[in-house]
Amino acid sequence: MAVIEQCKWLEPGKSIKDEFQAPRSARQIMQWWGTEYRRTYSGQDYWTRTLKAFRYTQVP
Repeated sequence: MAVIEQCKWLEPGKSIKDEFQAPRSARQIMQWWGTEYRRTYSGQDYWTRTLKAFRYTQVP
């Protein structure tokens, strides 16, 4: 069931195989990794936590 829920972006009439075999630009891959993948596996607040951690390490 989890796989089906993660594929909400899949267009009607397309199979997962078609979607994954479609050509992708580097930008599309990085955009997907930075949004869908990170939020799915690291939580919805992944980027907020990452930014806070970075900010606190940069403060003198």
